[in-house]
Amino acid sequence: GRKVEWSRVKNRGIRGYSTSDLTNIDKNVESILSRSIMFDPNQNRALILYDNQCQLSKILTNSYRSVIDNKSLIDIDFDSREPESIKSVIHTDLKKDDLVVCIQTGAFYLNDYRLRLELFNRNIKNIEHVHLGLMPESQYPTYISSLSFNNASSTGADTGRKLKSIFDQSSKIQVISKSNDSTAELIYDTPMEPCLLNIGDYSNMKNTGGTFPVGEVFTEPKDLSKINGEVFIFGFPNIQRIVEVHSNPFKLSITNGVVTNVDEKAPNSFLEVFNIIKQNE
Repeated sequence: GRKVEWSRVKNRGIRGYSTSDLTNIDKNVESILSRSIMFDPNQNRALILYDNQCQLSKILTNSYRSVIDNKSLIDIDFDSREPESIKSVIHTDLKKDDLVVCIQTGAFYLNDYRLRLELFNRNIKNIEHVHLGLMPESQYPTYISSLSFNNASSTGADTGRKLKSIFDQSSKIQVISKSNDSTAELIYDTPMEPCLLNIGDYSNMKNTGGTFPVGEVFTEPKDLSKINGEVFIFGFPNIQRIVEVHSNPFKLSITNGVVTNVDEKAPNSFLEVFNIIKQNE
């Protein structure tokens, strides 16, 4: 990747953030571009698609502008252009292996589908930073730190691959959870769907790119009716999409894949989410 011009970082004038904070984000953005996405500014162009609806979006946009050579760069304020105009730029000005960086307070849609699908259909690389507006400013430094990407053979990436291997080969999974002196057991007596990874390594994948920060390993059971038992819940997203973490976990009972009992200790914020799910089942 191109060496960052630190003087540009110092002079950005983003209120409330020190030079060291902004220097770190530039280093992390450069690591994503050069080590994960393998973006070559000498061969390819980059489009930054951003909005100005939250402070974190502004910080990230300024960082990508600082790191990517101006000769390779196009940037568009999503809120200032019609969807067809943005699609025209993508179809006319970008080619295979070019890059689109989406920096979103919420999530961008050009039609009924996420923009990423449109890009991957054209073999264009994609970096997504989504739902930034949900994050309180006190967590910005944590988010910036989590963007650091070492390489595709790092300990974290290897752990992700090992977890995928375990889940893909499993026919039964036992989940043990504890709260104080109580223990709960939940059994998935079914194989799992092929495990998906978001670890920043796209070397063996059809498409290049995804949501950052990376570090996801996820799957689901092939047969939901084969889930039975009990589990303690310590954290969940509330209806404002903010994760709540509780020091006193509460128990759910599950029979044939359906929640049949909710602990009386469950907070109202969980019950709000649970009732919405029940209404739409």
